Amino acid sequence: LESTYAKVKAVMPPDPLDKYGLSMMDFDQLLERHQGDPAVREAIAKIMGAPDPSSCSSEKIQAITVKKIIELHTFMLEELDQLVRDYQALQNKGSYDMKVITIAAQATVNAKIESRYGITSEDIESAVLMYHTMLATDQEFAAINIKIQHTMGQLMAPRSPHHERAAAWRPQQPRGRAASEASPEPCVAQHVTGRRCR
Repeated sequence: LESTYAKVKAVMPPDPLDKYGLSMMDFDQLLERHQGDPAVREAIAKIMGAPDPSSCSSEKIQAITVKKIIELHTFMLEELDQLVRDYQALQNKGSYDMKVITIAAQATVNAKIESRYGITSEDIESAVLMYHTMLATDQEFAAINIKIQHTMGQLMAPRSPHHERAAAWRPQQPRGRAASEASPEPCVAQHVTGRRCR
């Protein structure tokens, strides 16, 4: 975690909300105000990294079952639990930037999933999109996602002024009606790839 943190911090650009002195709530209000602007909607979709529905037809995505999606999320949770333990064991954890920690955790988990399963975070997003109707009512999937959110919360200490902003997983996702309408991905439980349900 420390090594990944250092690499992320070295290349991470400044937070644009910090640059303009905006809080997450301020940004939400701006999204609500301009949600009808096509350029804003297009930018939000790009930020969210919404999967292309056509990607679901690929042979690789078709081979991912609901059972496999749940297995992947269970593995994500296990790896996050280990990262939390590693972070809590750091003597100087108070000096770490929570935004960078969140991204480092994401990168670490994504790399381990790809190494073990040969599946990328984009593949998982597409598979979740493909099975969204089933996953929306799957109690096991929902329970795992709640645990993932809880575990991520342990990395994002309340002392951090960016706690709420860092809560989105992979890219940090704008919230609000404009954000949810911009993405073709249905609202299932927020999963480790970064979607937040409204």
